[in-house]
Amino acid sequence: MKKNKIILNEKENKLIEKLRKQPQLFERFEAIMQLSSEDTEQSVKTADQVEALLIEEVRKLGNQTLCCWAENAEEKIAQKTKKEYPEVKHREKKS
Repeated sequence: MKKNKIILNEKENKLIEKLRKQPQLFERFEAIMQLSSEDTEQSVKTADQVEALLIEEVRKLGNQTLCCWAENAEEKIAQKTKKEYPEVKHREKKS
Protein backbone atom coordinates (compact mmCIF):
# COMPACT_ATOMS: atom_id res chain seq x y z
CA MET A 1 0.00 0.00 0.00
CA LYS A 2 1.40 3.35 -1.03
CA LYS A 3 1.31 6.16 1.52
CA ASN A 4 0.45 9.66 0.38
CA LYS A 5 2.89 12.27 1.59
CA ILE A 6 1.14 15.04 3.48
CA ILE A 7 2.38 18.54 2.85
CA LEU A 8 1.68 21.03 5.60
CA ASN A 9 1.32 24.74 5.09
CA GLU A 10 3.28 27.29 7.13
CA LYS A 11 0.49 27.80 9.66
CA GLU A 12 0.16 24.06 10.27
CA ASN A 13 3.93 23.69 10.66
CA LYS A 14 4.03 26.50 13.22
CA LEU A 15 1.19 24.92 15.21
CA ILE A 16 2.89 21.52 15.25
CA GLU A 17 6.16 23.11 16.37
CA LYS A 18 4.41 24.91 19.23
CA LEU A 19 2.64 21.73 20.30
CA ARG A 20 5.94 19.85 20.31
CA LYS A 21 7.31 22.42 22.74
CA GLN A 22 4.32 21.98 25.06
CA PRO A 23 3.41 18.29 25.16
CA GLN A 24 0.81 18.82 27.91
CA LEU A 25 -1.25 20.98 25.56
CA PHE A 26 -0.73 18.47 22.77
CA GLU A 27 -2.30 15.80 24.99
CA ARG A 28 -5.31 17.99 25.75
CA PHE A 29 -5.94 18.76 22.06
CA GLU A 30 -5.51 15.09 21.22
CA ALA A 31 -8.13 14.16 23.84
CA ILE A 32 -10.57 16.72 22.44
CA MET A 33 -10.03 15.47 18.89
CA GLN A 34 -10.56 11.91 20.09
CA LEU A 35 -14.05 12.86 21.26
CA SER A 36 -15.01 13.87 17.74
CA SER A 37 -13.60 10.82 15.99
CA GLU A 38 -15.63 7.81 15.01
CA ASP A 39 -13.16 5.33 16.45
CA THR A 40 -13.46 6.59 20.01
CA GLU A 41 -12.56 3.97 22.60
CA GLN A 42 -15.18 5.24 24.99
CA SER A 43 -18.71 3.96 24.63
CA VAL A 44 -20.38 7.35 24.31
CA LYS A 45 -23.98 7.02 23.34
CA THR A 46 -25.55 10.44 23.73
CA ALA A 47 -24.77 14.04 22.90
CA ASP A 48 -25.05 14.84 26.62
CA GLN A 49 -22.26 12.37 27.39
CA VAL A 50 -20.03 13.86 24.70
CA GLU A 51 -20.80 17.36 25.95
CA ALA A 52 -19.87 16.44 29.54
CA LEU A 53 -16.59 14.88 28.40
CA LEU A 54 -15.84 17.88 26.20
CA ILE A 55 -16.50 20.33 29.05
CA GLU A 56 -14.07 18.41 31.26
CA GLU A 57 -11.40 18.38 28.54
CA VAL A 58 -11.82 22.11 27.89
CA ARG A 59 -11.44 22.78 31.62
CA LYS A 60 -8.24 20.75 31.64
CA LEU A 61 -7.05 22.61 28.54
CA GLY A 62 -7.74 25.95 30.20
CA ASN A 63 -5.91 24.93 33.35
CA GLN A 64 -2.92 23.62 31.42
CA THR A 65 -2.82 26.73 29.25
CA LEU A 66 -2.73 28.98 32.32
CA CYS A 67 0.03 26.88 33.87
CA CYS A 68 2.13 27.13 30.69
CA TRP A 69 1.49 30.86 30.49
CA ALA A 70 2.52 31.34 34.13
CA GLU A 71 5.72 29.35 33.64
CA ASN A 72 6.63 31.42 30.57
CA ALA A 73 5.79 34.69 32.32
CA GLU A 74 7.88 33.71 35.35
CA GLU A 75 10.84 32.83 33.11
CA LYS A 76 10.60 36.15 31.24
CA ILE A 77 10.49 38.11 34.50
CA ALA A 78 13.47 36.17 35.86
CA GLN A 79 15.48 36.86 32.70
CA LYS A 80 14.55 40.55 32.77
CA THR A 81 15.48 40.81 36.45
CA LYS A 82 18.84 39.11 35.88
CA LYS A 83 19.56 41.50 33.03
CA GLU A 84 18.55 44.66 34.92
CA TYR A 85 19.97 43.62 38.30
CA PRO A 86 22.88 41.21 37.72
CA GLU A 87 24.01 41.55 41.34
CA VAL A 88 20.78 39.93 42.61
CA LYS A 89 21.08 36.21 43.26
CA HIS A 90 18.24 34.00 42.10
CA ARG A 91 17.39 30.92 44.09
CA GLU A 92 14.76 28.25 43.68
CA LYS A 93 11.70 28.21 45.89
CA LYS A 94 11.87 25.47 48.52
CA SER A 95 8.94 23.13 48.68
